[in-house]
Amino acid sequence: TVAVDLQRASALLRAKVSKAHAIGPLALLRARPPDRSERRSTVPAYTTTAPMAPWEHWFILGLLVYFVLHAVIRATGAAALEPDESELVILSQWWLPAYTNQPPLYVWLQSAAFRLLGLNLAALSIVKNTLLFSAYCLTFLAARRLLPDARRAALATLSLLLIAQLAWEE
Repeated sequence: TVAVDLQRASALLRAKVSKAHAIGPLALLRARPPDRSERRSTVPAYTTTAPMAPWEHWFILGLLVYFVLHAVIRATGAAALEPDESELVILSQWWLPAYTNQPPLYVWLQSAAFRLLGLNLAALSIVKNTLLFSAYCLTFLAARRLLPDARRAALATLSLLLIAQLAWEE
């Protein structure tokens, strides 16, 4: 049966090629494209974004409160810098295309924050927690578009807390 299917497919291909040669390549270029109005979309219907439910607004507000609390606790806590933070304070003094083995965008943002807010823990924690809050919100919004249930999108967002560098080492 496989051999028969291959023979049919090759015969069909030969017929199309001979038809193309009979018409000529320029005629094929001038031919109208087939009507695609009957073609169904391959995108699932649930990818359209419905209006947000009230609990979703509270979810995003809860994320905001979580990251604001982290920023406040870090800014008002011990004045000692973590090793990564001390490296960041030193590197952010210069605008360079690359810093050690890290991409430069975060250092540039931190450098701008230091110039606006001064060299302090508040500037350190505001940039870091703003970026983390943005990442969590964008994860929620992307998962909300991709998943059929918004509760699953919230779980996908909260699953970022299982990554140690994002949850415990903030």
